[in-house]
Amino acid sequence: MAVDDASPDESFSELESSAPELNINLFKNPSNFGFGATVNRGVALAKGDVVVILNSDVEFAGGQQPIAILSALAASMDGNDIGAVMPIIFSNSLGEVENLNFIWPRRGLLWLKRLDETEKITDYAKSFIENDSVDGEAPPEQTRQIDSALCGAFFAMLRRDFLRLGGFDTRFSPFYWEDVELGERIRKSGLRVVADTRLVALHAHGKSIERAANEETKWLVMFKNQVAFTRLWGANYGLGFGGCWRILRGMRALTNGNFELAGVYFNSAL
Repeated sequence: MAVDDASPDESFSELESSAPELNINLFKNPSNFGFGATVNRGVALAKGDVVVILNSDVEFAGGQQPIAILSALAASMDGNDIGAVMPIIFSNSLGEVENLNFIWPRRGLLWLKRLDETEKITDYAKSFIENDSVDGEAPPEQTRQIDSALCGAFFAMLRRDFLRLGGFDTRFSPFYWEDVELGERIRKSGLRVVADTRLVALHAHGKSIERAANEETKWLVMFKNQVAFTRLWGANYGLGFGGCWRILRGMRALTNGNFELAGVYFNSAL
């Protein structure tokens, strides 16, 4: 099953010609819905017990079969406290593991901040990539499952949990922060989001987004959605005076000529 998000090229036509041979059903959005809405539609139309969300700019080390491995991990979640499971995701552009984070309230906004384990796990991931494997062993002094914020580049969930929780919040269209927000709902439901060190993936971070948005648009969308995330979840992290900080951020954006971003900050402070 495949959902085409109104691709402007010949992708859908090529899929149509291969659909009978591949035994897949095809659907095409009438317009570009964005990442979250398209994933939601795909999961709703799917019929399996496990869903694996995988960005197009993810690669794999060591000849692994990550979807099979993550599907097995996700299937084993039935009856325990894990709501979503990720591999360790190494970002080529950042030069470190990107999906070991916690939510950090600072100066009126919620941010992602690296876990203390990130440096050690980054060294581990580099070793995994360079040697094609590390004999299946977890990093020294680390368990195989590390609690973290959800990263939408690559994760698995039970389909029923994804649907029960409402999937991605489409207010975070077209991209950014929808994955972190879903992770918050997973945790609020009493389940965990974990990264499993038995699998390492490579992520060309932002490569697919760059095809659809320039740098200015990317930054604007990211900050707008960060504000939206903060308004939804800020009270849970004690941001009682966040509005004052966002007014200051709006004034700085106004001074820099970023009028649209300034409006976002000012409106969020009301």
